[in-house]
Amino acid sequence: MDKVLHKQIKRKRELVHVSLTDDTEIKGDVHLVPDYRLIDLLNSGMSNKSFIAVTDACVKLPHGERISLPFVVININIIRLCFPIPDSNL
Repeated sequence: MDKVLHKQIKRKRELVHVSLTDDTEIKGDVHLVPDYRLIDLLNSGMSNKSFIAVTDACVKLPHGERISLPFVVININIIRLCFPIPDSNL
């Protein structure tokens, strides 16, 4: 019988828009632990995490090309703007 060595943590998915310093724009989902806000995720970069993961990402490159990717990792230091997209804008 296999032992489970870790506890699975439930996460909530939040749709976000991210604008980077090179004018790349990303829309996708971040996954937050309970009672964690988007600002908490971004501020965690001040301590030990310098990247955030975005799933189901739609990426618009500076020259206009659009790419859909299942997963991207973003360096927090190049984020110019990041905000949650309300459900009504889906």
